[in-house]
Amino acid sequence: TYTSNNSYPVCSTSLSQAVSIKVAEVEPIAIEKAPSSFKLDVYPNPTSGPVTFKFQVAEDAKVTLDITSMSGAHIATIFDADVAAEETKTVIFYESLPPGVYLYYMRWNDRIITGKFIKKR
Repeated sequence: TYTSNNSYPVCSTSLSQAVSIKVAEVEPIAIEKAPSSFKLDVYPNPTSGPVTFKFQVAEDAKVTLDITSMSGAHIATIFDADVAAEETKTVIFYESLPPGVYLYYMRWNDRIITGKFIKKR
């Protein structure tokens, strides 16, 4: 330890070390996006008339499509049938509903998709 003219201690110890780091080369991992297991379009949304549901599932399955109110009251099952993989189905819901927000539930195998649509005047 050493004391300078302004009476602050100064420490002057320095160690120098060489560090060797070995970096292993790793092959890059290919990340593939998992194929979507479904496609679903709901239109027009919002609507003042019928609502169209156009869907596809990636595997053979029994598909159901239900409509409920926001409070959970069941309004209609608009589709309930077996669908082949990649087959496109179109279901048009014509039932007259009062203006408001409604929920739909599409179920197949162990999956469920939920969403909402708005019914205008």
